[in-house]
Amino acid sequence: MRLDPGKTWTINLPKNTEIGSVWARTGCSFDGEGNGSCQTGDCDGVLACERIGQPPITLAEFSLNQFESNSFFDISLSKGFNVPMEFLPMPVKGHGGARCTRGPHCTADITSQCPSELKRIAHLDVKPQNILLDSDFNAKRSDFGLCKLIDRDMSRVVTRMRGTPGYLAPEWLTSQITEKADVYSFGVVVMEIISGRKNLDTSRSEESLHLITLLEEKVKNSQLVDLIDKKSNDMQAHEQDAIQMMKLAMWCLQIDCKRRPKMSEVVKVLEGIMDAESNIDHNFVATNETHFGIAGNVNSSPPAVASDVSGPR
Repeated sequence: MRLDPGKTWTINLPKNTEIGSVWARTGCSFDGEGNGSCQTGDCDGVLACERIGQPPITLAEFSLNQFESNSFFDISLSKGFNVPMEFLPMPVKGHGGARCTRGPHCTADITSQCPSELKRIAHLDVKPQNILLDSDFNAKRSDFGLCKLIDRDMSRVVTRMRGTPGYLAPEWLTSQITEKADVYSFGVVVMEIISGRKNLDTSRSEESLHLITLLEEKVKNSQLVDLIDKKSNDMQAHEQDAIQMMKLAMWCLQIDCKRRPKMSEVVKVLEGIMDAESNIDHNFVATNETHFGIAGNVNSSPPAVASDVSGPR
């Protein structure tokens, strides 16, 4: 499909499509058998792509009727930028509804225009529903509607509380957060994966209602194995590996944000390059702001307006 600048293309998806990706190829030349090459977005020299094209590409991604029947759309520059793009969901014929007038769009290579010192973004809503998997099972963070940019001269930012209950770092009680708030949320997600349950589960007894509070109790009594998902044969067969992942989660769940790892360190632990910190505090739920480790320069943010708050798309 050739798409000239300023033109649009309506994609008709097969029934029951769940996830997909769209990107542009530029500078392409193919012969009658569909063999050739593209300057950007090339798919192994063939016309019909079987996998995502070679970077740099502006990548549009979607997930349909997932996560409580919601659909998600985003444009990512994680693989670079090659063309401006706008990506709008369309109504299904026969089901009513109006065409969306706004959607994710990217008009320029904002990543390259941003100095490296400024590339500090707090997502502020890390949770399972916002972590998507592509066709190769690569994880993608989605829904950046609540994110905040932390200026290079600021160690933290003051902002109105935002996010999802159960995944909020304790320093939200002060409204002064850093990118380490996302690390805490990631620790909650890891514990949910290992235990096979939500952090806040109102269907459980009062003592088991809050997973992170239960984690405090189990680690202090050397009973971490009790938290491993009993319905997962794979988890049970790799008990020690699961416990190592819980130790990584506990490092992420430190009340003092300074004691949490950087996400680059989390990746090294997951890759087996380094071990999770063992000298950690085993209290993960705080009500006293003096323990939060907040210090340094601060940048204030005005209260969010309705248009800043992202809902399902």
